[in-house]
Amino acid sequence: MKTGLVIEGGSLRSAFTCGVLKCFLESDLKLDTIFATDLGALAAVYYRSGQAEALEALYGDYFADKGEISYLYALKGERSAVDAQALADIVWKNHPLDM
Repeated sequence: MKTGLVIEGGSLRSAFTCGVLKCFLESDLKLDTIFATDLGALAAVYYRSGQAEALEALYGDYFADKGEISYLYALKGERSAVDAQALADIVWKNHPLDM
């Protein structure tokens, strides 16, 4: 039987996804297929490469570099809670992909 996973996108939803995928790696759970979008795709790439440390550090590195997010702006819809491009740039700099 084959197993698959669909990962949603979204700035803070993918933080939860990173934690789940890190647990999957630590449990040696292998998935046959992964479909992902937005920041969920970034988490999926690090899962497939087996880089649990990057999944754990992804948002910590971002917040250390950018500071706290503005919940008020996010709730008002004036801007995203997390800048996806900045997050990707920071994590790729600190944790290059090793595939």
